[in-house]
Amino acid sequence: MPRERIQHGQIFVWPREADSENGETEPVPPGMLESAGKPYNPDEPLSDGAVLREEPSLDLSWRREDGWVQIGFDAPRDWWERFFASYDNSPEQHRFSAWTAVMDRRQINHMIKTLRRARDAAYGSDE
Repeated sequence: MPRERIQHGQIFVWPREADSENGETEPVPPGMLESAGKPYNPDEPLSDGAVLREEPSLDLSWRREDGWVQIGFDAPRDWWERFFASYDNSPEQHRFSAWTAVMDRRQINHMIKTLRRARDAAYGSDE
């Protein structure tokens, strides 16, 4: 079963924010990277209290024998925990959406090329 990573989850440095109730600090919730975090550079030292967070990756899998293609969303456990915790104050919420980072042109071209290869392998060529 071939599997190809289309987009690798980028690692960001997140500052911690004060929690007004008990004085402890909590990381910024998912989806706030553009305004709160910056891409991680291993050559730069981390500031006090900074937290490294990996964002989701996008994968594509296919299987010729059974004729199927799947798109996968792969995120580390702490991302999922923060994602669901962000909905704690919304008990009426019944649908959830999770997204990768914005894809650049190279990643989109890679996905199109890989989707075509997966489609042809799983279902046969259209030509």
